[in-house]
Amino acid sequence: MFKAAQAYLRWRFPHDPPGYCDAAQYLSGSDNQAGQNVLKSQVQEAVARPYRTVSQWRLAPNMNESLFGITSDIWIVVPAGSRPTVPTFPLYRPASTTKVVASLKRDFGYTEAKGGKGSHVKLKGRDLPTLILPGGRKDLSPVVLKNIAVALGFRDPGELLAYLGL
Repeated sequence: MFKAAQAYLRWRFPHDPPGYCDAAQYLSGSDNQAGQNVLKSQVQEAVARPYRTVSQWRLAPNMNESLFGITSDIWIVVPAGSRPTVPTFPLYRPASTTKVVASLKRDFGYTEAKGGKGSHVKLKGRDLPTLILPGGRKDLSPVVLKNIAVALGFRDPGELLAYLGL
C-alpha cells in the first residue's frame, strides 16, 4: 500500500498547482534537507533568493529552533523600576475549579445553574455576567482566570485571585 501511495504521489506532484508541483524534487532525504535549508535561509533573510548557501546550515542545523518548549517558564531579569521589553505574563498560584467556584459563591453571590455542558460549571449571579468554568480542574488555565477577571472588572487574574484570597 505504501509503495502504491508513493508511486501515485510521484505521478501526481508534477500536475499540482505552482509550488506544490515542486514537491517531487524533495522526496529523497538529502534533497529534502537541502530544501529545508533553503527555506530556512529564505525565512531568516526574508528574500526569495537568500545569500546563505545550503551547506552553511550544516554548521548550525538547529539555528531556528527554540531553546525552550512553548510551556517553559522563562525568567527575565530587569533593573528595578524598569519594565521588560519582552511581553510577560504574571505568575499565578494554582486555583482549582472547586476553590474558584466556592470563592465566587461566597464573595459575589453566584449560584450554580443548570446548563453547563459536559463537565463545565455554569454560574449565574444577580446583576453579574454568567460564568462558565471547566469542571474538576486542579488548575484553571490563565486564559480562564483572565476571562473571569475581565468579566468581573478586575485588571488581571492576579488581582482577582488576591481578592478571592486564593
